[in-house]
Amino acid sequence: MKFCEHMIANPENIQNLIDTHEELNNFFYKDISVQKVFSTELYGKSFNAFRHQLNIGATGFLKNIQKTRLIELAKYDANNKAYEFDKDIDITHQFNSAKLHWLVNDVKISGLGYPPQGYMQKDGFVAHPGTFRFFAAFAHQIKCSVSVWDTYNELDGKPLELFDWISFCANGFIRQNRYITIKLDDIPDVNRETPNRYLEVHETSNHHDHNIFNQDKALAEIYNSSKPTIFCATEEILNKVKASCSDVDLYTFKVSQLNPFLIPSVMNFKGVAMYIGQEGCINSPFDLLFLYLDINDDVAYIPGTKLIIFNNSTHNCKKLIPEIVLESADIYLEDFLWASKTSIIPKTIGNSL
Repeated sequence: MKFCEHMIANPENIQNLIDTHEELNNFFYKDISVQKVFSTELYGKSFNAFRHQLNIGATGFLKNIQKTRLIELAKYDANNKAYEFDKDIDITHQFNSAKLHWLVNDVKISGLGYPPQGYMQKDGFVAHPGTFRFFAAFAHQIKCSVSVWDTYNELDGKPLELFDWISFCANGFIRQNRYITIKLDDIPDVNRETPNRYLEVHETSNHHDHNIFNQDKALAEIYNSSKPTIFCATEEILNKVKASCSDVDLYTFKVSQLNPFLIPSVMNFKGVAMYIGQEGCINSPFDLLFLYLDINDDVAYIPGTKLIIFNNSTHNCKKLIPEIVLESADIYLEDFLWASKTSIIPKTIGNSL
């Protein structure tokens, strides 16, 4: 059931909707309340489940890295201003993993843009809509406000009024006008813990698919349409890495005691490679670490550990010819003074693996 569709979310339209739509009011105030909750309060309730979702996203783009890119499979419908795919082609995992990779890295630049929404279940918080945006916030342990339906009356905050809830969910800074649809959730009955229905605010008429297709294409380019290579300093580290991977076939493994900053040249400045020099930074799930290497990053790393992911083909990684590596001071290499763009893998995620 939809209560409004493709409405510009300004205060006048929101108030008019509330004044004229009795059924919307009845649903909103019927059984359970909705509150604004800090995301950091939700992370701890389902930490392992959220981390697992990040891992699914990472393995999704790694499994599809050699496949035809989405932009080559899509057809643009100018009338509906939307992309369409052949019904016989299942692009769900490839699309969703590229979307998650894009958002995990975009939030570092643009922030969340819009607040995530969701509801409580017995075992924690379920984010929808804004699922991937919430996982991106979790990936960086970002503190933000989230709209949460209090299914079991366990939250301590003040319930929102209808105007404040719509205004909060529709609030954003990315587009001049935000078009929204307010509707009841589509949760399958088999997944519904209680008879309660949740109201959701969905954005319409955005062109995020374009960004996702670009991300999907760029991922294939930086990975050179190939598996990432994992360089391990010892056989023991290699064995532990293999035990921590969701699928060892996603990677090429090598045992090497080379200076790690020689890796880009060893790889002929192509593809993506990870160096692991100590056992303490390896645990399950492991694959999600590759989400943190952005398209234009030189490296991603966990501070204080010997774990580095190299984007071998960048302009700065191409500085690392053997002659320069061997003549360079440790601080120049290890503090990434040769790089112009690096990403940090938060210790809360990386060291809790």
